[in-house]
Amino acid sequence: MHGYAINPARDFGPRLFTVVAGFKNNGLTDGTNVFWAPIAGSTLGGLIGAAILRPGNPPLSDRALAIARRNGQQIAVPAL
Repeated sequence: MHGYAINPARDFGPRLFTVVAGFKNNGLTDGTNVFWAPIAGSTLGGLIGAAILRPGNPPLSDRALAIARRNGQQIAVPAL
């Protein structure tokens, strides 16, 4: 296996299967160490994106409700 898929769900499973099946050039135990890139990249990207987005930034529905209240409108919000 050469290179890697960006989606870790589509990349790691086949690599793990090739190890179990006994292939030599499998992408996990052949010394290339590229298997960690999509796993670490997507995890770090998600954490960084959440850190940038969340502090002091309520979800869109909360913002819409606050704007409506400020304008004197009543909005029916369904219970979750």
